[in-house]
Amino acid sequence: MAHRFDNFDDAFEEWSGWFASLKTLYATAGSQLFAAYDGCPDPVDRYHFYRMYAAIQTMRNMFVTLTNLTQSTWDRSSLYESVYWANKDASADYELTLINMIQAYIDAHDDHRSAHRLLLDAYQASMYDKPFDQEYHAAWIQRFRSWA
Repeated sequence: MAHRFDNFDDAFEEWSGWFASLKTLYATAGSQLFAAYDGCPDPVDRYHFYRMYAAIQTMRNMFVTLTNLTQSTWDRSSLYESVYWANKDASADYELTLINMIQAYIDAHDDHRSAHRLLLDAYQASMYDKPFDQEYHAAWIQRFRSWA
C-alpha cells in the first residue's frame, strides 16, 4: 500500500485545514434547506425544489470534502491516512495485566462501573436462569464503593 503521508501530523494537518470550508458548506446547506421549507405552500414548486436540491448537493460536497473522496484510492485520503498513522504511532507502553485492569476499573467513573456491574449481573442471571435482582445489584455497588 503506497501511502501519501509518512506520519500522522502531516495527514492530519491537511485534513484539519478543511475545517473552515466544511463549516461554510454546512451552514450553506442548512440555510438552503430551511429556505426550501420556509413558507412553501406547494411542495412541487420548482423554486423550492431547486433550493432543496441545492441543500442536498451542498451536503454531498461537504461529505466528499470531509472524506477526501476526490483521491483515487482510500489510502490516498488524508482522513484515512490520519487514522492509519494515529494507530501506527500509538504508544505500546501499556501492558495489559490483571493489576492494570483492576486499577482502570477503580479509576473509572461511578456510572461506568455501575453499567459494567449491571451488564455482568444481567449476564450472570442469564447464565444461571436466575431473575435479575435490583437489590442484588445495589448491594454490589455499595460493596464496591466501600472498597474504592
